[in-house]
Amino acid sequence: KYLATSLQQVFLNMVRGRRAQYMPPAEDMDALWSSTEKAHVENMLSLLVTGSPQTVRRGLDRLIADTGADELIISSDTFAPEDRLESITRIAEAKQP
Repeated sequence: KYLATSLQQVFLNMVRGRRAQYMPPAEDMDALWSSTEKAHVENMLSLLVTGSPQTVRRGLDRLIADTGADELIISSDTFAPEDRLESITRIAEAKQP
């Protein structure tokens, strides 16, 4: 969830009509956005799945069940390249056996 705050900041800037560079993860998103902005960002990122490999697996299973998708395109946008590798590793670990 911490790493996902970089993506949340990207969408927050969209809500605010600003273009900005990708920002490092934030310790406290509530210090950065209003409740209205938070609701907008959460709506735009409603399909975002974060967490441990097991949590990601459950989230992807729920997404597939809810949408009937037979294929997923997964993006892992993080601020630091090493975090992207970690994220992709967790996604790979979450795949079905």
